[in-house]
Formats: sequence, structure tokens, C-alpha cells
Amino acid sequence: MASAYQQLLSSLHLLRPVSISVHISKCNWLKHLGDTSCYQSYLSFFDSELNQYGVDSVLTYYLNSMQPSIHSQLQHLVHLTLGLEHDLPLMVSEGLAYLASTFDEASPWIVSSAECRNPSTQSLPQSSSRSVVNQCTFDYLLFDCIQSDPRFNGIMEGGRPLVAKVKHLLKNHGPLLQNYLQQWLSSSSQHEQHEQLEQQLDELMEVTLQMLQARLLDEPTHQLLASSLALRTLYKRGIWRSDVLRGWIQVQGLMMICTFLVQGRPHNTKMMTTIGAPHRRPPSTSTPFYSLQQQQDWSRCIESFLAIHPPPALILVMRSLWKAQPHTAYPSSCLLAANSLVSSI
Repeated sequence: MASAYQQLLSSLHLLRPVSISVHISKCNWLKHLGDTSCYQSYLSFFDSELNQYGVDSVLTYYLNSMQPSIHSQLQHLVHLTLGLEHDLPLMVSEGLAYLASTFDEASPWIVSSAECRNPSTQSLPQSSSRSVVNQCTFDYLLFDCIQSDPRFNGIMEGGRPLVAKVKHLLKNHGPLLQNYLQQWLSSSSQHEQHEQLEQQLDELMEVTLQMLQARLLDEPTHQLLASSLALRTLYKRGIWRSDVLRGWIQVQGLMMICTFLVQGRPHNTKMMTTIGAPHRRPPSTSTPFYSLQQQQDWSRCIESFLAIHPPPALILVMRSLWKAQPHTAYPSSCLLAANSLVSSI
């Protein structure tokens, strides 16, 4: 798996600049955020910064100097994190340049700490208002409350691309989506800050894996799994300030809700894991799901996977499933999805 991934890395690099339109410096780098024509200029700037100060210092300074962005399913963070993990500073620079040049500020949708401590249930379905405050895990929020909320009925009809649909959701249902986020965040607000962040990251990972089982070959769901891992990697590396990470966690949750709605809110049912705890899986799908007795172990699963020469995007999915194991209460679900992925190609 490692050797195959190393072969893939070179193809992930965006084109290096041959010219720059604007000179980006420490004095004006904030001024051009969100200007896609400045990608190459930002790339040249971050190349220089990384060469002078090193990866960890540059990431810590610049990621904590920008507000979270809602663009591209957080794939800029995925790209720079891959560079961080594999000691590829040029790839880190590309991710930073991508983030800066496509920046789309998420602050209008981010819930403040005060709002988390005093959640309102007035926008929630009548039947959910009482229970959602008391047991609002992200799983419950997405697969029970949002799944059954009639105010989302029929909103995703039409063939628009994902980005346009997310924009439509934020424009027309922003306050409702924000209120749902508020309910989720308030359920962990009584914990210490470190425990809050850990709990929220854990819940996002669990739900992402459930979404992946329901839509195994869905690219936006693959991206959500990769971005969830990227957030955790940067957190464990000590890159984020806690207040900045809280904002990015909200953006990840918001993107997961929007993706779930764009997918048409697929119905999930409970499944059993190795320890008999409830977990969710789709009621019917063309992709085979195996019992634990039918699964290959990781070594044989990856061997079978590489033998069929999978496309690069699916190599990244397999890598994400492997890396997700320590961050879920049900690591067997990662192997289950990996075996199903092999059979689906």
C-alpha cells in the first residue's frame, strides 16, 4: 500500500507556476484571499515561506490566521495534510495556495460559544425538540432529526453540481442548518475544551464511515472521510489553535449535512458490529457487504485491491479507511468497507 501510494503522490501535484500575476507578500497576503487568479502568486509566496521557516511553523501561523473556508469539501486541507505526512513541502504549499485563492469565509454559518451554551429548539421539528437537546450526537442529528425534517423535502431536485447545491442550501436554509449545528455543539459544551474537540471529531468520523457504507463509490463522501482525517491529523500535530479548530469542525459538520441532503437523505438502518453494538448500514445496495467471517484481513484485502490496479482516487479511499481505524469505536467497519470496495471495482 505504501509503495503504491508513493507512486500516486507525483500525480496529485497541481501545476507549478510559470508566471505570477500579483506579487504576494506578508504585507498583502490577506488582501487577495478568495481571488482564484492569484493561485500561482500564492504558490510562489508559500514556497518561499516554507523554504525559510519550515512546514510546521508556516502551517501553524497561516492556518490560524485565516478563518475557516467552506470551499471544496475542505480538500485544500486534505492536500496540504498529505504533504505534511509524507514530508512533501511543495504539496503543503499547493494546499495553502488552494485554500487562500479559493477562500470562501464560513463565519456567517459558524455558531459562537455563547450560542452553544444556550441552544434554541424553535427551528427543530416538534417531535424532536425535547430529545435533541438531551442526546444530540451527530449520528442522531443527521440520521434521525434531519432525516425526518419535512422542511428539507424536495429541495435538491435538479441536476446542478454539488458546489451549487451547497450554496443553494446555505442561502435558503442557512438559519435552519445553523440551528441544527447549535444543538449538536451544545450537547458537548459542558465538557472540558480538549474533551469537546475529541468528542466532536470522533462523532464526525463515526458518521462519515456510516455515510460511506451507504454510498461506497460516492466521491463527495470519499472527500468527507479524507477531510475528517485531515482535521484530526493537524490537531494531533499541534497546528490548530482550539478556537480555530472549533470553526473547522463546524464547517466539516455543515458539509456533511449538506452532502447528506444533496444525496437525498438515504435511509440507514441499524447493523451489528463485532461487539454487538448498533451501527448503521443501508437497507439495500448493489455493493456487496460481507459478514465478518467472509472478510479478508487487511493484508489480503490490500493485496487483492492492488492486484486489480485501482484508480488513484480509490487508492486514497483505501488509505483513508486504513487510517480511520484508530478513530472509531468500530474499527471492523473500516475493514468491512475496504472489502466491499475491493468487490465493487
